[in-house]
Amino acid sequence: MLESKFGPSAMLEQGAVGFLRRRGGLTGWSVVAALVGLTAFYMLGASTMVLSEPDEARCALIARHMVQSGDWLAPQLLDRPYFDKPPLYFWMLAGSVKAFGESEWALRLASAIVGAATVVLTGLLAGQFFGRGAGWIAGATLAVSVAGVMGAHVIRMDLLLAMWVTAALLCWSRGCLLERRGGWYVLMYVCMAMGCLTKGPVAILLPGLIIGLYLLLSGGWRGIPGQIRRMRPVLGVLIIGVLYGSWVGYMTWRYPEYPREFFLKQNLDRMAGSGLDAAAPWYIIPGAFVGGLMPWSLLVGLASWDRRPRRGLPPAEKFLWIWGLTVLVFFTISKARMPNYVLPAFPSTFALLGGYLAGLTARHRAQLGFGLLGTLALAGAGAIGIVILEHERFDRVDMVRLAVRLAVLAALVAPTWLLWKRRLTLAVVPLIAAGGAFAIDIAYGPAREYFASRCSKELVRPLEALGSAAGGEVVVATVPRYGAVYYAPPGWRFRLVGKRQVNSLIPLLKGNERPLYAILTGGGLLPELQQDTVVGLRVSDRLTILQRLGEDALVRIDPAAKTAGANDKISQGQ
Repeated sequence: MLESKFGPSAMLEQGAVGFLRRRGGLTGWSVVAALVGLTAFYMLGASTMVLSEPDEARCALIARHMVQSGDWLAPQLLDRPYFDKPPLYFWMLAGSVKAFGESEWALRLASAIVGAATVVLTGLLAGQFFGRGAGWIAGATLAVSVAGVMGAHVIRMDLLLAMWVTAALLCWSRGCLLERRGGWYVLMYVCMAMGCLTKGPVAILLPGLIIGLYLLLSGGWRGIPGQIRRMRPVLGVLIIGVLYGSWVGYMTWRYPEYPREFFLKQNLDRMAGSGLDAAAPWYIIPGAFVGGLMPWSLLVGLASWDRRPRRGLPPAEKFLWIWGLTVLVFFTISKARMPNYVLPAFPSTFALLGGYLAGLTARHRAQLGFGLLGTLALAGAGAIGIVILEHERFDRVDMVRLAVRLAVLAALVAPTWLLWKRRLTLAVVPLIAAGGAFAIDIAYGPAREYFASRCSKELVRPLEALGSAAGGEVVVATVPRYGAVYYAPPGWRFRLVGKRQVNSLIPLLKGNERPLYAILTGGGLLPELQQDTVVGLRVSDRLTILQRLGEDALVRIDPAAKTAGANDKISQGQ
């Protein structure tokens, strides 16, 4: 039984320090090496990944404003206060830009460091429960999973929240399950406060739900008050109040409407669905979770079945199960659902996977070998069939990518054979190598294509030839395109007008003596202007399309005194 070897009683009998040295995760130098190596791995190709709409470009603009204005306390977006998120992640972006200059590489460095830290924390989590080998396996499999690779590339604060939640729960498990030392609770509250500075009260709510459910299911209601007293909640309130509450107080003093805008609109209203245009379907959360596990989905399924919740489940596994399921259920029930919200569930899941692989019996290893061999055979047959049937549609790049994927599948032959020979340690090495090849393929293929397909950089390229003296201001209607603002040449100002309101352009067009430059988004406004269906305006003969990108268009509308024929459109580039 796992409990007899790694349960809390065994840990306390051996002594926490000795136990962690013999069975724990990583040494100090190996932690540093893992952080540096993983950060470098995640930065592969980062300089060639453009900023996608809307989140990445919006974060970049906020960081740019902090660096240029020197106002780091109150996030600003297009010279307006930004109440949607707290400032910690923007501080990281701005610090990277300040240190390395403004570039996609510098902006993505923050996410790469956070991704590396999350992997290390996952290794420590698995190592403290299941042994050093499990810690290395858990960290390595998470590092090369879709969730790990994409999370470490995307400029969003969700992975930073997942990191703080993981750190807080790691500290709690050390303080409650292993060592019973109050210092770990202090660190837990510091991590919660940092999570609040990242994304708000959810950094307290998620760990609180997980800890509360674990205590309830482990000892019932009667033991909870005593456990809460040992966690020193008054000290927690003071720590969170100083680190997070002081910033909230400053924002409230500077902007009295901040508590209403952030706590009510951005948190409670969004969770209830009243602040959303349309709620995403419930299955987006479990779907994103399964997709994020790739290429380890099969292994996680086997581990979950073998370590499924049952009577007598060891405390460590019970805690990790409650952790993962709480995150999935919480965001599935919430009306505000996005795929990246599921990231806090992955550390516990991969910790369970590490414990499962490290504790496999000979019979289970043979079964796993057969499972991998069957997966290899089916995937290989499918890939070969696609090549035979669709070879005329493949260009050279497609063939290279397919060759990489086939090489990944071929690499699974080695761990399959080694598992059959009951040599788990040697089997893990080619298994992780195959996952690493898969991760690189994702980063250089789908990830880069995803970023490029959602970027507005090309939309404002004509402004470089016009120069700042041509107009000076660009009106963006009706949906913000923050990437266009970020990539526009210096000297141009941008104004957002009338979300989904066509008539918002009328005051700007009437009596205008200079050309009006506008970005028309969503494909709705441009046909109306071309057909003169905007009330009180006739602009079809004065409209010049400078650039098109999907359904968006950069246009110039000349003053009424100057007319241009409909054939004067100088560019229709896609």
